[in-house]
Amino acid sequence: MQLLIRFFTGIILFCTAFPLFAQNGTLVGSAKDKLTQEVLIGATINLEGTTIGAATDIDGNFRITNIPP
Repeated sequence: MQLLIRFFTGIILFCTAFPLFAQNGTLVGSAKDKLTQEVLIGATINLEGTTIGAATDIDGNFRITNIPP
């Protein structure tokens, strides 16, 4: 019985502490010209007020990772 209580206590502590390490976000999207709807290849996407950004690929897609809350 004591072992079972310790096991469940460990599981509860692990499940409540684990989300604390997953605080950064990811932004995924695509960039297109407003008028022609053509993809923008090599466009730079920056988050305002930060130095975080990414460039679009050949399909106009971008991914910015490790965005702090």
